[in-house]
Amino acid sequence: PITTQEYFSYYHLDSARQKGYTGKGVTIAVLDGAVNPNIPELKGANIQDRTPCVKESAPENAAHGTTVAQILVSPEFGVAPDATLYTYTIPLYGDKSNCTLSGWTGEAENDTPLLIEQAINDGADIITISSSFPTDSIDLRWAMARALAEGVIVVAAMGNETTEDPGDSLALWRGICGIGATTRYNTLTEYTNWGNGLLTTALGTVLTRDTSTGRVEEAEGTSFATPIIAGFLALGWQHFEPFIQQFAVGRGVI
Repeated sequence: PITTQEYFSYYHLDSARQKGYTGKGVTIAVLDGAVNPNIPELKGANIQDRTPCVKESAPENAAHGTTVAQILVSPEFGVAPDATLYTYTIPLYGDKSNCTLSGWTGEAENDTPLLIEQAINDGADIITISSSFPTDSIDLRWAMARALAEGVIVVAAMGNETTEDPGDSLALWRGICGIGATTRYNTLTEYTNWGNGLLTTALGTVLTRDTSTGRVEEAEGTSFATPIIAGFLALGWQHFEPFIQQFAVGRGVI
């Protein structure tokens, strides 16, 4: 199994673990290709498939989703290994989906906004998405408004076309945290998108077990920088949650 990652040492995650920051008590929702929880790197991780209808991912898309899950909650090298991970399978390039979900404006097969709603219903604290989506979607507008209103953090990959303000980036929506990719030398990668919506960046290169081949390989992209940031948000959530609760009790909110 993979036992190390460059980002683990780069961000001093061993120090965070020693201090007890592991994402415990935080729920992260991943909207991506299907996640295979049975690989060695995810043994012992708390992963629950919450997809409301049966969908299948092409092998390369399942590998993509499983890589995101490894970055987040692998007991060996996950940024937030003790977080609860809810997975929601969305149709990516080459996938087919014959199930529909009801949304604000009727039923839809391309159900990213509807799965955002489902993740909110399920109690997710953080939602991470490493895919693009048409930004003229009314369903997405309502889903994001609800996430913001209920205090659910949404992070999304900026994309990998070396483009400023890409038209299909979820991060163009106000309130979504757009994530770009950097190198170990603190420079933007040659592929990362940038512009409006870019909130921060993280290392874009990781090692992963490709579930379509079984091999350990190197992968890169804003898709993998994004869950690094989602994991760090989970660590921050774990740290500040007691203070938030104390404040809420003191103000009579709860």
